[in-house]
Amino acid sequence: MKFSDLKIATRLAISSIISLLILIIFGLLAFGGLESFHEHIDSVVKKNYPTVMLSNNVMSSLNNVFINQSAFFCTDRSE
Repeated sequence: MKFSDLKIATRLAISSIISLLILIIFGLLAFGGLESFHEHIDSVVKKNYPTVMLSNNVMSSLNNVFINQSAFFCTDRSE
């Protein structure tokens, strides 16, 4: 029996089921990829976040030092 010999309702049902199965397979593959991506990002954040926070604190402290130096050198000391 050929596919073209089947009734239109049967052909539509078969093609819909095949499309649904393909969609489910791709969804599962995508979910697995996202899970792997999440684990990778989580490890990067755990390793790099403390370092980034420390460097931000250093930069903030340096900015405060430069602001204070600028204020010191820009004031008139003759007063």
